[in-house]
Amino acid sequence: MIVIDTSVFIDLIFEYNEKRTSDAEIFFSFVQDTNMKQIAPDILKIELISQLNRRLKEVESLKIYNKFIEALEFTSTAEIFDLAFDIGFHSGARAIDSLYIATAKLKNSVLISNDKIQVQNAKKSNVVSFYLIDELDKALKYNYI
Repeated sequence: MIVIDTSVFIDLIFEYNEKRTSDAEIFFSFVQDTNMKQIAPDILKIELISQLNRRLKEVESLKIYNKFIEALEFTSTAEIFDLAFDIGFHSGARAIDSLYIATAKLKNSVLISNDKIQVQNAKKSNVVSFYLIDELDKALKYNYI
């Protein structure tokens, strides 16, 4: 199983930096080709739709949102709250990052992100994580089973 941070979805959808978008495309192809199960904290729904609506019309935002959401399994905030609190307390991670890290930790999953600080805090919390911008090759070679 894998937890993919919203930052990677945004790099896939919008090209601000060619390498970041290319890396996201390569990684999402890998996830699809291997039929890897994707999980996410339910806060991703709000993060994703907010980012989409900042840049697109509502109809297009919903279309893209629904396409990505259907491939994900969600973990409720209530289920991970105490663990996220503990992660935030011990690592100093931002609240939103703590929810992703807690999801990965609870589900014994790998966290993939384009947020370097989030990955550093995940590693402090003993969660296998990859900063896709610098670690695409490692992320593609990791044994997710």
